[in-house]
Amino acid sequence: KKLIKYFIKSDFSLNHSIFVTELLQSYNIQKLLDDLYRLFKSISMPITHFIISFLCSLIVCVKVFNGFNLKGEYDYDDYLEIQKFIKIYLKDWDSDYQNQIFYFIVRLKNNHVNFEPIILDKAYKIINELKQQLDLQTLDKSLELVLLKKICFSIFKYENHILKIKNLHINDKERKIFDILDKILKKLEFDLFFCDKVSIIYILKKVIIEHNQHKIKNVLLLFNEIIILDDGYLKENLNNISNKFNFHIEPSFFYKLNPKNYNNKYDLILSDEHNLSSTIGVLNNFSYVQILETINNIIFENSLKSIANK
Repeated sequence: KKLIKYFIKSDFSLNHSIFVTELLQSYNIQKLLDDLYRLFKSISMPITHFIISFLCSLIVCVKVFNGFNLKGEYDYDDYLEIQKFIKIYLKDWDSDYQNQIFYFIVRLKNNHVNFEPIILDKAYKIINELKQQLDLQTLDKSLELVLLKKICFSIFKYENHILKIKNLHINDKERKIFDILDKILKKLEFDLFFCDKVSIIYILKKVIIEHNQHKIKNVLLLFNEIIILDDGYLKENLNNISNKFNFHIEPSFFYKLNPKNYNNKYDLILSDEHNLSSTIGVLNNFSYVQILETINNIIFENSLKSIANK
């Protein structure tokens, strides 16, 4: 853990501290970083700061006390391609290190969360409270996994005094989620650095939106700008996300003629006219990015109202 802490705090800008001089002088960390980068690129796997810190620490641990038992109950014959790439890109590193990297990557492939049991236990307690407080009991496993890893990493940083200051900002609506997280941490007698709490809030916002997107399916876009109906780029991009929402586009003129014709037909109506109706969401422009952002913000706001009324 001390090694991982060192690499996380160093950002891999290795200086000439006593620690580096006395312990790491026989380890070519820069070459190891290059080899690991090429390996992970070759197998199309993302590599995080925490993972790279662990793998740099692992080379020392393998040399000093033979590393860890990372082998799990998997059919390793299914991962021979990964083993082949390891032998190619880590050929200059000993076989024990190669084997531990192999077992570790297979664990990653199977979404194994590589943290100590005590950290995992704390993270699950936080998540269970969040699911209860934020009405996320049926949370998708992939969303829960993202949240779990972030909370585990945040606990690891806090307990090992790894503080990295970030300039982060939350708005009033995000502050409501922040306050809920803070109350949960106090209830469980845990704590995290402020910047990590904010980062968790960002993930929670995404989780809440993704979890509640099914509540909006049919979306009507009312345009005052006449040329929008001929905007092929907009239509193409809206079609690309049509698996989440069904979009229907009309000039706002028709809505003004008879608003009752649109009652109960759409889950959400958006328009570029600010005074069309109090129930219609407002768009400043009709880029598909803003349309998606507006929809997601409305989903988030509605979810907060639901949480507040519990």
